[in-house]
Amino acid sequence: MPFSDLFAQARDRGLRVLVPASAAASTPAVTALADSVGTRWETTGDDLVSAGRARGLESIITFDERYAYECLAATVQLRKADAPQPRDKFDMRVLLNERGLSHTRAWELACDDDVAAAVRECGTIVVKPRRGVSSRDVVVVHDLASWQRAAAERELDLSSGELYAEEFHEHLPFGEYRDWYASYLAVDVIHGTEGTVFLPADRRKQAANYGETGSLVPSRVTSAERAALEAWAGEIAALWQGLWPAFHIEFVHTPQGFQLIEVNPRLGGHLHVMVKAVSDGDLIGAVLEAVSGRVPFLPPLQAHASYILVHPPEGAQVVESPPDYRGLLRAHAGVSVAHRRRTGDRFDPRNGTLNALCELLVTAPDAETLRAKIDQSHGHVISSARFSYGNLA
Repeated sequence: MPFSDLFAQARDRGLRVLVPASAAASTPAVTALADSVGTRWETTGDDLVSAGRARGLESIITFDERYAYECLAATVQLRKADAPQPRDKFDMRVLLNERGLSHTRAWELACDDDVAAAVRECGTIVVKPRRGVSSRDVVVVHDLASWQRAAAERELDLSSGELYAEEFHEHLPFGEYRDWYASYLAVDVIHGTEGTVFLPADRRKQAANYGETGSLVPSRVTSAERAALEAWAGEIAALWQGLWPAFHIEFVHTPQGFQLIEVNPRLGGHLHVMVKAVSDGDLIGAVLEAVSGRVPFLPPLQAHASYILVHPPEGAQVVESPPDYRGLLRAHAGVSVAHRRRTGDRFDPRNGTLNALCELLVTAPDAETLRAKIDQSHGHVISSARFSYGNLA
């Protein structure tokens, strides 16, 4: 979806698109485009830009069609001023170039230490264990009560819409993080004034590499547990009701219950593609309906879907021979192959899912057939998942 179309959809529903003030100031083309449909500029992120500039980091706007329009916002990120430009621009490069927008792939961002130093100085961002940093204000929490206490202690205005919560596991070494991640779950919520759509997710690990994708109703969660999960997720989402139309809530499923990990003001990055592949649903439309005060709706699921991340051999640093992408589609009866790496592209394991050779979307009529397709990947799968969803009053 071109951003001009997104802005038009938002305008038709009486919505306003958030764009960071620092981005607007540095790119007049963004200002002109957004002003044509009505936006407001938020100031969160300007301190980060200043701190980064002092360390030789330049601010950029990263538009990625998988994520940006689900947030209904642009993102300010930092990168080394002298970093080489990526060889492989993503599909929206023509649109971006026409509007004079600076853009780059996430793996070209500045190293963790540089970004972390800038973050520590401005003191409002918590960096996840991967490259890149959000322009949103982040509050570190460990559970719902901690989030509420943190908001009260910092006198945060929950009605401002300028923040989200995240628990950062900085005490976990990378190896332990992988073990902990095995019990990692998520639920995507579209939260409207008249109803809520839940998309419970199970992000399974099939290799040591950090990475995940997709969404599914977890087979290891019982009906009673799912009901508890939805009630619990509803409590969290209620804190943001009227502020954000959609949330990606991540948690750990433990014997003691659900432990909150983070809440992001967006949906999972691949959900809109998966919904379109196996139903007549328009996920973005459902989000816009919710924020407009109408009942969000998604039609019945017609199949199962999975995003399979095809990753390089362990220890690989550069693409020497890309996979046969057309062959992958044929072998798995795939729907699409996205973000294909080319010969000469470099890998960095810190980039998580972005370290994959490509992302393969497959569908199947049932869970067993889908699992068989996943197993045919011959060890190339980092992670995969299936998804289902329902409308709840």
